[in-house]
Amino acid sequence: MTPREREVLPLIVAGLSNKHIANRRGTSEVTAKVHRKHIMEKMQTRSLVRLVSGDMHVGILG
Repeated sequence: MTPREREVLPLIVAGLSNKHIANRRGTSEVTAKVHRKHIMEKMQTRSLVRLVSGDMHVGILG
């Protein structure tokens, strides 16, 4: 995962929308959407629930 995707991941796991992620990161909503898409692809999941359980299992959030 890229450094930016690692910054976005906890915001996704916290349940923030793309709009809220974009506001926090100072980017566009489209950029937040692209980061979310890439994270989901790299984690090989389509579900937020599976992303969270997989993320905690691998220990990416620290």
